[in-house]
Amino acid sequence: MTVELREIPASDYLVFGYPTFDFMTENADVMGAVEKLAWNFDPTIMGYEWNEDACPDYQRHNPEGLGYQVLRPVKK
Repeated sequence: MTVELREIPASDYLVFGYPTFDFMTENADVMGAVEKLAWNFDPTIMGYEWNEDACPDYQRHNPEGLGYQVLRPVKK
């Protein structure tokens, strides 16, 4: 195991998500739907462009507490 400290530039993020769900019966469908939307979304319709050259994408997965989210960095 390694521990790493990295400086990550600030960015606005678009958050694609689904609320809490049952992991055992819905996980594959929820993750598939959120990821399909996140990876096919065109941010130019909102006046943004992706900022993934400078900032990382994130996923948050806590089915019973948060749900599932994909966060993608954008800039004006």
